[in-house]
Amino acid sequence: MRVPSLTKIANIPSSEVVLYGRGVKTERHWWNGNRTVRGRRDVYIRTDGESWEVEARAGGEAGRSKIHQCPGRQSAEILARAWMDEQSRWQVVST
Repeated sequence: MRVPSLTKIANIPSSEVVLYGRGVKTERHWWNGNRTVRGRRDVYIRTDGESWEVEARAGGEAGRSKIHQCPGRQSAEILARAWMDEQSRWQVVST
């Protein structure tokens, strides 16, 4: 049985994603400074003004990601810091 390949239809900047009919803003974005596809890690905090989420991404734009919903900004910041290991040199991309 042949599985159809997936095609990327549009490249929408993560700061303009629309979720459940609402615009989502990237509040914070960090990356670990590694430019290789295998080594790059990104952590994002996003909100639509009411709900908050944290995304941890490995492997750049086409890599794997894990998204966790948070009840508020403070818990999102705590989770983001926990996902950033202390051994890497994390850099702020956007605030």
